[in-house]
Amino acid sequence: MFQERCLTRIYSVLTWYKENWSFIENENLTSSLVNDIKQEIKRLLEAINSQVNTPQRLRRAQSD
Repeated sequence: MFQERCLTRIYSVLTWYKENWSFIENENLTSSLVNDIKQEIKRLLEAINSQVNTPQRLRRAQSD
């Protein structure tokens, strides 16, 4: 139960980052770094989603 709560929280935070790419991209990050971050967050979201029963709204956020 604790592990699932932790993973769900991580999932929520990563989803927030995914939803706010435009703001993040406007910061002083190189485009290759931003692309790497996007890919890794997507992979983490997929991995976490496969391990826990995330709420449906979080699953939809991942598919956007």
